[in-house]
Amino acid sequence: IARIVGKFGLAVVTRSGSNPQRFVYESDILSKFQNNINIITEWIPNDISSTNIRRALRRGNSVKYLIPDAVLHYIKEHGLYSSNNSLAPVLSVVCMTVPNGVT
Repeated sequence: IARIVGKFGLAVVTRSGSNPQRFVYESDILSKFQNNINIITEWIPNDISSTNIRRALRRGNSVKYLIPDAVLHYIKEHGLYSSNNSLAPVLSVVCMTVPNGVT
């Protein structure tokens, strides 16, 4: 982390209920490189969370305008997060690998 933040820096977008300034201050590593961390205030609140998206998918609700079409296609193609998928609770805490070219 120190090498990445020291060499490249970070851009952090605030979210409702978060306090990135405090997080940076309380972190020994991040506070050392605080001049390389740009905190961007979110002017338009975005209450979309991955938890809410997974829940909507399990319930069969549309998430068309919440995630990119390519990601939605990948999720549908692989049957991820569906209510009949016994792995859905496990997948909700595992990082999904997206194939090359999908953004």
